[in-house]
Amino acid sequence: MLAEFGGMSMQKLLAACAISAAFFTIPALAQPAAAEDVGDWIKQRCTSEWPADYSMQVFCIRKQIEGAQEVGRLARGEASNGDLRGILSTCLSEWGGDAKNADWRMISYCYRKQREAWQTMKKL
Repeated sequence: MLAEFGGMSMQKLLAACAISAAFFTIPALAQPAAAEDVGDWIKQRCTSEWPADYSMQVFCIRKQIEGAQEVGRLARGEASNGDLRGILSTCLSEWGGDAKNADWRMISYCYRKQREAWQTMKKL
């Protein structure tokens, strides 16, 4: 169950996630994370968090991959500079932990909520 998602192997999914995440620097690191490291960290985080619940491990890995991919897209796109870069940086600092324990889902969520508030503040 953990080895395959819709015909895609775990290795390919983790690699896709890690490649997206490797395009930005995690604050706790002096350089961008290696692709393999991010994928390994996600798998380790989810298996530690849900040691006896394989369906939750799969769910957790999927959500962390989605979060890492979104953060990678943001870092290369709308949040590549200015206020939005600052928002992303704050969320990375808050939820990035020591990089190995980064909660990609929460980083992505934090950014979305802070961006909404930033947009609201601009209208006031």
